[in-house]
Amino acid sequence: MIPKRPSQFAARCCLAWLALLQLPTGLQAAEPSTAPAQAAAPAPDPKTSEAALNTSFVVPVQMFKLTLTSASASNRLEINHFQPLSHKSDAILFFDNTVYAKARPLGEAGAGLPDVETWGESFRLGYRKLIQGGRGYLGVNGGYDNALQQGYLYQQLGIGGEAILPWVAIVATLTQGIGNTYYQNLDKSLLSSFNIQASFSTGIPNLSIAPRFYYVHDRQGSESPGGQIQLVYGVNRFLSISLATNYDTLNGQGESLQFHYLFHPPNPKQVPAAIPYGIASGFSQAIGNTGSRIIRLTGSAPAYAD
Repeated sequence: MIPKRPSQFAARCCLAWLALLQLPTGLQAAEPSTAPAQAAAPAPDPKTSEAALNTSFVVPVQMFKLTLTSASASNRLEINHFQPLSHKSDAILFFDNTVYAKARPLGEAGAGLPDVETWGESFRLGYRKLIQGGRGYLGVNGGYDNALQQGYLYQQLGIGGEAILPWVAIVATLTQGIGNTYYQNLDKSLLSSFNIQASFSTGIPNLSIAPRFYYVHDRQGSESPGGQIQLVYGVNRFLSISLATNYDTLNGQGESLQFHYLFHPPNPKQVPAAIPYGIASGFSQAIGNTGSRIIRLTGSAPAYAD
């Protein structure tokens, strides 16, 4: 058999191909496209959600705390200023300063004695970074604290860390006294401390519980572990109320009721949608006391509160 000429063979192949194109779509053979290949959709980037974050909602904030205790302990008034120093899309560098006054215990009040027993200050420089797409943050901080009682100055250095997640908030602090930590005339010494606290939701709206373990010691050899349980109720974004009880063998048991008021908390309309408001609020306010920023002396009731 004589092969058909190449031109006839090519023509018949073209006719067959055109006929095949007229078949119903479901019967067409799959053929690689001759159009320029479109780039495949990129795999989800774990940092994509963080790209939409911003920390512009963090502004200077003032905080007021009033801690009420039993007659054998000192009521305390604190005023704090929180100042962001620099912003990144997912992190801030900040400074906060607390000044406080501790009243003389009611059980020790007497004629000629001042109503304010102790004046003090606390300074912290800190860094916080949003994680998990804004659903939590990590933080580190360090600073200096002092307390002036009856003309005698006590001082300490402190460091701390924060791991704040949607289901738990963990804060740890460490302080160490510096300079003269014991005055014989007062017969009181500064207590250096280690504290670790975890805060959990109770399942009741706006109510959390925060157990804390701490260890205190001084240069005279006194030492004691201790513990605290604290309930915190958020009334609104400005006001929260807490009730705490704690115990250690050096100073016994202490109770406190605390009112915590924020001036200029974050504006909900300015907080990115990816960041829960509770996370944004903690991210943009002062580091809590957590049993360390307010200097403790031997012989003082452990009314820590926040």
